Amino acid sequence: MIGLMGGYRLGAMVAVIVLGAISVIAFAPGRACACSCMPRPKDEVIASAEAIVVGTVVDRADAEADGSRYTIRVESSYRQQLPEFITVVTASAGGACGVSLQEGAREVVVLGWPGGGVSKRPGEWGANLCSNLSVTQADVDRLAGPALQPVPLPPQGHPADGRPPAGPEADSWVSTWVVAGGIAVAVSALAVIVVLVVRRPG
Repeated sequence: MIGLMGGYRLGAMVAVIVLGAISVIAFAPGRACACSCMPRPKDEVIASAEAIVVGTVVDRADAEADGSRYTIRVESSYRQQLPEFITVVTASAGGACGVSLQEGAREVVVLGWPGGGVSKRPGEWGANLCSNLSVTQADVDRLAGPALQPVPLPPQGHPADGRPPAGPEADSWVSTWVVAGGIAVAVSALAVIVVLVVRRPG
């Protein structure tokens, strides 16, 4: 009888431990169930996109609580004209429907919702796994309308209006002319004084 009771107690303890472990795994912070994407026709995905970008991933920055941020050099875009470089934010975890992009790769990215638990900052774009499961370049060319070229950035060191920068060289050029002008004025004044002194009656 004592042995039977001991067996029941041991079984109960094992059950409690197992249930506790399951609860910890199920409700642990930062955990989420696998991302579940409802199948959608490609034309619907493309029609509902904020924009679609084709370009090269040139940088990636990860922050666990704030998703991943990719910098993309834009080759072309659809539905909206985009700058030459954009930042795309997406959830880090696959369970939150984040999309993974490969640094250095040429990607076709459908832009929109960034996934669960993250938000876009001003000027950023979002992307999620569900909208980027199967859309290809051929789909975009066929369904998204004309490709738009990116808005070019001005050359480094030059403002958008194309004027040369007011840097050290420009400052030096201005200073040289100011000094030269000052010398010319001083020489002219000295010449006038000399003439007046010479003409002055004895």
